[in-house]
Amino acid sequence: MLWSVTAKDCTTADSDLITRRVPARSSRDGIILLHDLYDGTVPAVPGIIDALKKRGVRLRDGAAAAGAGEGGAGGGVSLRAGAAEGS
Repeated sequence: MLWSVTAKDCTTADSDLITRRVPARSSRDGIILLHDLYDGTVPAVPGIIDALKKRGVRLRDGAAAAGAGEGGAGGGVSLRAGAAEGS
């Protein structure tokens, strides 16, 4: 699976920058690459999700988007800050 947007979170610990950067670079059917091992990434995720949802974007995890996860062939699962629905 290839991503279309990277947060470049390995270059900064500034979660506000990451929160602004990802939605600005995201588009329909995009795949966002985030790394939870960098200090600025995890705190940025709720803001990223909120910004994308305001634009009407439907969020899915990578396995579901590829057709291997919950929801069957590409059906996906909706995400909220901190967990996948149903968890």
